[in-house]
Amino acid sequence: MEDFSLAALKSLILANQLLSAGLLSLLITAVIVRNYWEEVSYFLIRVWHSFPLIGTVARLSRKPASVDGDGWINHEVNLANVYNKKFKLYAKDANAYSAYLDYLSKAGEAGRSARPWWVLAVVLMLVVVEAMGFAYVVAGWVNMDASTNDRHWLTAFVAILLAVASAFLAEAAGHALHHNSLVARARHWWQGEEPSKRSRSLKSNKAINLEDSFDDSDKPDYEQLLARVKDVNANVTRKFFWLITCGVFVVAMAIGAFVIRSATLDSIETEMVNGMRAEASSQSSTAGSPFDLPAESQAINDEADNATIDDKMQAIRKASLTTYVMLSLIYVAIQGISLWLASRYFFAGTHSHTAWQRTHKYATSEEMLDAMDQQRSAIASHADDKLRRLQTLLSSRDHTDANVLTALDGENTARRNFLSFVEHKADKISEKPEKPVRPVEAVAPAAVAVAAAPVEPQPAVAPAAPAAPVAAVVEPAAIKASDFHDVTGLPEESLAAASRALNVSEAQLRDIREQQQALKALGLFPANKEGMLS
Repeated sequence: MEDFSLAALKSLILANQLLSAGLLSLLITAVIVRNYWEEVSYFLIRVWHSFPLIGTVARLSRKPASVDGDGWINHEVNLANVYNKKFKLYAKDANAYSAYLDYLSKAGEAGRSARPWWVLAVVLMLVVVEAMGFAYVVAGWVNMDASTNDRHWLTAFVAILLAVASAFLAEAAGHALHHNSLVARARHWWQGEEPSKRSRSLKSNKAINLEDSFDDSDKPDYEQLLARVKDVNANVTRKFFWLITCGVFVVAMAIGAFVIRSATLDSIETEMVNGMRAEASSQSSTAGSPFDLPAESQAINDEADNATIDDKMQAIRKASLTTYVMLSLIYVAIQGISLWLASRYFFAGTHSHTAWQRTHKYATSEEMLDAMDQQRSAIASHADDKLRRLQTLLSSRDHTDANVLTALDGENTARRNFLSFVEHKADKISEKPEKPVRPVEAVAPAAVAVAAAPVEPQPAVAPAAPAAPVAAVVEPAAIKASDFHDVTGLPEESLAAASRALNVSEAQLRDIREQQQALKALGLFPANKEGMLS
């Protein structure tokens, strides 16, 4: 097999079935792991925790244990913290759903989606087609001294390498194309802003977290967009490196493939012409035949044969060159399709892909909350199973620490489950003291006013009046959200009136409401219904 054809490729695969099956399995596994990495990684964590002898639970049970001030064994805390990180990903409230959609909208990617499996299959098919095309080009120009089998392997390797390089450059160029479209949109909005309202120059802003998407709603739309697009340069300009690199590579490969095919055609033409002329001369060189033509007639006949051969070769050459041009154009078209697919199914926003993952399956926030509640229940069940295994192994060991022995008592162990740990962590976070606020001198504004303009003498009892509201202010650090009235359903327009009625500041009441909403999403608030407002 001197050429690299579909038949040759099939023969090569059948001759190396084990290697071919291994490569195909590795490719399929890599695709599955990439698309379901969160589920796969969480499954591997659970397997590693339960692994005998060297697993996390087994190793922690052999280490010295200690008890913190709240009665939790340090190994339990280390193990529960791993599941708590996953648990918090699904501890969201109804506002999170709106924040995710708002993030996608402000990032200019509300109607986009991640790349589905069929698009990935199309890309892989295009890579295979390109590899076959490259194989036909380089098959005749690999190492001539190598054996036939080695030449086939070398041809396949070079062809696949070129196809993968083409696919990678098309992917990078597609990402750059979508990124540039968002940057151009931000610049267009900035230029359309009134000069008196916009800044002198456009610049990238500090990135916005996913849950904080509403924080910059008062900013101009171009600032909102730039705060979400990743890899924006200092001048907020479009990037052309990957576009130019991909374009140069594609043009070079298209022209190079045409030139190689043309050179191959020249060598084939020479062999064909020589063969045709040799065949024609052998037919007309029958010496001593009574039917020999005169010399003049034979010359005319040879000239006609040569003209026929030239016409035939000209037709073959035109058809071949036209085919080679079409093959190069097909390669350019394949690269264009790959580039468009990469641009269509790519998120340029820093957290856009995460926002899409958490919203595209759900039509409403209620559906998302129900699904997250199921996820939290599953994670809590997995964590409790590992905690019970750890506690059982710790109980089977001899301990000299009296605190550890007390903590491993049956009643004390029963109350230390995963949800108790989550509540324990939430209480510790809410009990952290806030940063001290500098005291404000209540008499300072009055003093400034007196210094600014002379006023008439006032009665001696008048200055005592402003002291009353100062005494009524409650220190923010003295309020614990979990022990406060249930204000999760309090609308924004009622905050001012409620703050006066509950004797707290409006900002503090808003902070209490946010804390209670977060605790309610975790299922930790309210602990009972007695403190709820009617």
